[in-house]
Amino acid sequence: IEYDGAMFICEKKGKMGLLDEEGSPILPCEMESIESLSDELVSYVKNGKTGFVYTNTETGDITKIPASYDEFEIEDGRIISVTAGGDKGYVDKNGKFTTIRQEAWLVLFQDEAMEDLFDEE
Repeated sequence: IEYDGAMFICEKKGKMGLLDEEGSPILPCEMESIESLSDELVSYVKNGKTGFVYTNTETGDITKIPASYDEFEIEDGRIISVTAGGDKGYVDKNGKFTTIRQEAWLVLFQDEAMEDLFDEE
């Protein structure tokens, strides 16, 4: 078990999973890989598709984004862009795919400075 900010990464029979600070499962040990992107955000791969888990370290709320993306990249050092079925876009605050960059919610660091990133464009 490896501690990663607000979550623990565990491994069982060659598969990986996530546990919260109390040891309760966030993701079962069925993932092919898990990568820490920040203290609050991890990506995971299941059945060749990428998903995300975001933990709000202030409230403890956990948001799971299903593994439905072909790949992702980090833009401007913090905005996560995703590719699904050849279409590039972003994940909005409801966990849904959007092509509108200003609706991007999935970022490395959640704070009020997000507006500054979008104002520059």
